Amino acid sequence: MEKLLYICILALLLLSCEEDIEHPLAEQSWPVVHCLLDADDSVHYLRLGKTFSGMGLNEVLQDPDTLYYSDALVFFDFFGTGGGLLSVQLEPTEELERAPGIFPASPHRLYKTNYPIPHGRGIAVRIELPEINWYVKGTVWVRSQPRFKYPNPEYKKVLDFYEEEHVRIEWNGFPKVCETTVRLKYLEITENGMDTCHLDWTRYSYNFVLLGEEWIDFMLYMIKEDRHVLVRRILGIDILASGGNEQWADYLVYKDWVIDLIDKPYSNLINAHGILASRASGGLYNYLPDQEFIDTLAHSAKTERLKFVEWTE
Repeated sequence: MEKLLYICILALLLLSCEEDIEHPLAEQSWPVVHCLLDADDSVHYLRLGKTFSGMGLNEVLQDPDTLYYSDALVFFDFFGTGGGLLSVQLEPTEELERAPGIFPASPHRLYKTNYPIPHGRGIAVRIELPEINWYVKGTVWVRSQPRFKYPNPEYKKVLDFYEEEHVRIEWNGFPKVCETTVRLKYLEITENGMDTCHLDWTRYSYNFVLLGEEWIDFMLYMIKEDRHVLVRRILGIDILASGGNEQWADYLVYKDWVIDLIDKPYSNLINAHGILASRASGGLYNYLPDQEFIDTLAHSAKTERLKFVEWTE
């Protein structure tokens, strides 16, 4: 989540939703909010800044406080397990470093809370700005963890690359905002010891098939020949899934990474530019490929340089 929080405020001046936003104080700055929630995170951050107009970039750089509101109050509102409405106030912080760029490294003001956010529940973001007698509102449905249909977690933890012709991977992702990584974990043994390594193959899809020959070709391309390696041994395969919700999909469709001020910025909030969205991640762990895949990897003339053995334990 931290990397996304580093995106500069100007990157949030995006193309508009279908409806225009009207600001009664058009000559003044406009709030910019960036908040991407993941219920699995232990800390949740919200970035609140402001647009600037009528001044040059050098003026802004000389006075970084022009990017922030001095007395903002930021809240998460949601229903608790007992049915009552909970209101959690986020505290200002500068504990995260800003990614290198045109803006000063300090201050880099965010708002944070350690309060646990449940999966599959709606949350309202409420921001009060006494400095300009203004408010910002937005709602988001926090995504549930990915649920896998294939491979079925209730069945054997073997991926039948050859015995069933292919391995199907399917989970409840949302189009255009999903990512699936198949991670091969293996042990690399040299004269000086051993290292645990992994090889990731990422696809931006939640429904696809993997062929055994495709995987072997990928391994041949990615794993370099090393004369110091005596043997390699497969430890297991993890399938990692992550994806955002519909709001995040909208943002990816409408975004426009430019520095110039755009007349109709994208927003899914009331009285602000920016993005309020959620994502979730999960996975299936410690699967093994079928024996034919392991034997092929160990004994094929094409793969012998990789030095994999046919035993996994």
